Amino acid sequence: MKTKILKSSLFLLICMFCLTQSSFAQVKFKGVKWTKIQNPDFVLQLQNAQKMDRFDWDTLKANQDIAANLCKYAYKNKTNDYTDAIHRFTIGADPKARRSEMKIQMDGKYKEDGIYQFEGEVRFIDGILSSHHICQVWQNMKQSGFKVLIFNTKKDDKGTLVVPPSIDRVGIFTPLTNVFADYNDKTNKWLKVNVVHFRKENKVYIYLGDQSKLYNEYVHGPADGDYYFKFGAYGKLENDKEATIEWRNIKMFEGFN
Repeated sequence: MKTKILKSSLFLLICMFCLTQSSFAQVKFKGVKWTKIQNPDFVLQLQNAQKMDRFDWDTLKANQDIAANLCKYAYKNKTNDYTDAIHRFTIGADPKARRSEMKIQMDGKYKEDGIYQFEGEVRFIDGILSSHHICQVWQNMKQSGFKVLIFNTKKDDKGTLVVPPSIDRVGIFTPLTNVFADYNDKTNKWLKVNVVHFRKENKVYIYLGDQSKLYNEYVHGPADGDYYFKFGAYGKLENDKEATIEWRNIKMFEGFN
């Protein structure tokens, strides 16, 4: 009897371990299996017009403001797992403030033929957003200029998701209306964001919302530098006030086919 109980307990533990290692990625692709990246190497970057300071994730402490270069960052969670944290990014009121962001460096393991998915939820906490105030997730190359812009929130059109006119904004974007009204501090809602990158094919897919609505897909040019993801708060402010954006449930996945 005891042997059966021990075997059953061992089986349950193995199943739980397998579940923690298996895919919980929201966006699925035929023939692709997803595995969560447990430690993707986070680096906090706080920047103004002249300077950027960087902080390793492992050195940060929960519920403690990190302030530098007119911007701030803090996180709340019960463990040091990046997935459990609520990341709070603040851009200062000074017009020289530029960005408070977390760079996901992948610890040099971003494979040439790799498939990767970023997943998270974002909400606007405080501050009036101008047409230049943007919240981004990046998959970027150092010099080539091909940037993946998730959305630009505009107060004057009630928060329709738009893309600024620029040669490095490519693809067909689906407008999603009333995002500013629906995802702000009054309604306390979170917007789901998924970015999927097939590096070998240079193909990017961007999904928004709980139903994973395809917002953009395109093929980008070849890289002349490192690939990486970013999430945080970016841009200029209105009324000379701070603006704060929060992210939660951040996950990184590697795909295999």
